Amino acid sequence: MIPVNFNINPNDLKNVLKTVLVRILAREENCRQQIMNTLDEDINEERCDEILIKLQNIMKVMGTSATELSELSTLVELIRASNAEVLENLPDLEEDSLGVDLGSVQPRAIPANTE
Repeated sequence: MIPVNFNINPNDLKNVLKTVLVRILAREENCRQQIMNTLDEDINEERCDEILIKLQNIMKVMGTSATELSELSTLVELIRASNAEVLENLPDLEEDSLGVDLGSVQPRAIPANTE
């Protein structure tokens, strides 16, 4: 794996997470399938050394996938942070959309109806 550092639009975070997740799982499945294609024959022919090597290879593939999946926590935290920022800014957005500044609104008394 290579470290990557770049700016991304917060609206793209979920799509990036989904894409990377799908790629990790597909890569693992492809690697396991390649190993399994010859493992069946090794089992039938009782090639124990080959079986053990292939089992180790499967464990390596799964370990690599586990490492890659754990790296996705960074993206998940970025999604959480962007959601928190949106919620934090929601009152300001509401004020802006109304064209008022709620911080400057002073309470005022409503006159009683004297009729």
